[in-house]
Amino acid sequence: MPGEAVSWRWPLPRDVRGALGDRRDLAQMLQAVDNPGLLLQRYLAYPGQDWGWKVGRTDYRGQAWQTLAQRLAAIYTAAQADTVLARALQQLHEGQEAAARALGLQCCALRAEVVWRLAIGLGLPSPLEVGLTLHHLYGFPYLPGSALKGVARHWAEQQGGQRDPVVIRAFGATDRQGAVVFFDAYPEALLIDGQPIVELDVMTPHYTPYYMQGEPPGDWHAPVPVFFLTLRKGARFVIRLAARDATLLQTVAGWVERALAESGIGAKTRAGYGELRIVRPASPSPTAATTARREESSSSQSRAATASPPPQVADAAAATLSLAVARWTAREMGSLPDLLERIAAWPDPRQRRAWAEALRQKLAQAGRWGGSDRERSWHQRLEALLREDSG
Repeated sequence: MPGEAVSWRWPLPRDVRGALGDRRDLAQMLQAVDNPGLLLQRYLAYPGQDWGWKVGRTDYRGQAWQTLAQRLAAIYTAAQADTVLARALQQLHEGQEAAARALGLQCCALRAEVVWRLAIGLGLPSPLEVGLTLHHLYGFPYLPGSALKGVARHWAEQQGGQRDPVVIRAFGATDRQGAVVFFDAYPEALLIDGQPIVELDVMTPHYTPYYMQGEPPGDWHAPVPVFFLTLRKGARFVIRLAARDATLLQTVAGWVERALAESGIGAKTRAGYGELRIVRPASPSPTAATTARREESSSSQSRAATASPPPQVADAAAATLSLAVARWTAREMGSLPDLLERIAAWPDPRQRRAWAEALRQKLAQAGRWGGSDRERSWHQRLEALLREDSG
């Protein structure tokens, strides 16, 4: 067997490596590491003496991938119990909802299920040369909010064009912030029907010399397996979006759903990877149940968009908006339209006028009030806020 002929070595300083000792059993060595991110990106042992994967004519990369996948499976299986990893995952879900509430935002949660397989972060650095997007602290896979926003924006622009005012308002532009917040999407669970959320996949190029060295393609070329990690079919992620405008929030949620179903996310989408569908489980997990309650609350707020914020978040939201107004300067004109929308959505007319007047004074001091700026949309919006309750 290939693993019996070599000693596996940690990528550590010589004195530390000497204290740990080299071993012939890679699986036994990896038992010392409980963080999947460290395993995949930093703390993976190498065979031989030259910090490569070949020893003689034998390539040990495949053995390393298979041993790594088995260790990840063991870590994710153990996380179903009350472990640090399991508690961290639940707290991250709850923390996103708490952040949205503290800012006075309405939150929409979509549960997305992988239709076949999903490969995300293949280009990230790894000793095995093929990566996977894992949480930098806890090591479970997730979908970055930036990736979700990019996929949704690309799909929306294909439908309405890059200059569509709704697209610009939702996602922002070079001179203004987007009105919709995209959170990172964390998995609902780390096991799918008893199997770990991550599984080992392989592609086998048959004509490597043709692609890499310009040789003619031929059946005499030996296939070269390339292993990589993917997210298993049935893996579910909770995608949370937040905004002050309920109508805009639901519009963008629809874009996200269509984009994930039609375009997919991640790598190898043309080969069928990355497609997700929106599901609503009949019996949600405790974390999902919490999310469902927040969705129901957001739906009620949508039906009464002009109602006051809930008492438990009104003070925090007012303090946050007051701080935003106090910190704003005329050097940040790109963020002014969004700030004005936040003020306009506030239910208390006296507070709206006070915030609007504070901004007007700052603009006047900077020479941006009146004159040629009077025709600008932000100027007209601020004038409307100042006039609406003056009588």
